[in-house]
Amino acid sequence: MVYETIQERNQLRKMIIKTARTLFNERGYDHTTLTQICHTLCIEQEHLLPIFRTKSELLEAVWSES
Repeated sequence: MVYETIQERNQLRKMIIKTARTLFNERGYDHTTLTQICHTLCIEQEHLLPIFRTKSELLEAVWSES
């Protein structure tokens, strides 16, 4: 995905983290998939993977921004 600005990429990153935090709290980490996170945000996985390559990488970001 080509981002128009770094701000857009950072905004998407924050939205992904916020959504992941919510789903991890509601469903648990083990019962939440990257696909579910993307579906909730109405984005394709190809937009998430350049920012977070793995679910564990996303979890680290959720922890660090808590």
